[in-house]
Amino acid sequence: MSKNIFLLETDDQLCSLIVPILEGRGHTVKREVSGHAALLAMTEEKPDLVIVGEQLSDIDGVGWIIKTRQTDRSTKLVFLSQIWRDTEFYQQVIRELKVSQIFHRPIKSALFGPQIDALWADRRLGPAQNSAAAASGQARTSGQIPRPVPVGVAVGDPS
Repeated sequence: MSKNIFLLETDDQLCSLIVPILEGRGHTVKREVSGHAALLAMTEEKPDLVIVGEQLSDIDGVGWIIKTRQTDRSTKLVFLSQIWRDTEFYQQVIRELKVSQIFHRPIKSALFGPQIDALWADRRLGPAQNSAAAASGQARTSGQIPRPVPVGVAVGDPS
């Protein structure tokens, strides 16, 4: 289930935590600090997922997501939030900007990898079947945004 992931984040410490987690799960990670550079890279190579930090070198993360969604509604996006916001903000980002999941910093490393992998889980299967399918490499995708793993560190699709 190897995926091509773009990580848009300026914080070197956070990247030194996240990149090994994702690569250890078999994913390929390309890091960018510039929103403009990431947009250009996405025209050449379509990632399976883009993880966007709060602030990039040339634009804030939410602004980058808005700009991206004007031309690309299909790429899975995850937002890494540095501050807690009200529920209305999160609902708007998820509903209108189609962000699959929002993580709050600090990131809990033991939970981050499984929660990212869950973005491709088949909602038609139960948790046990998804775990077995993922382990055997047979996980199917339904095209729907999965509910987040209920651990309190991520906000996902409320429906």
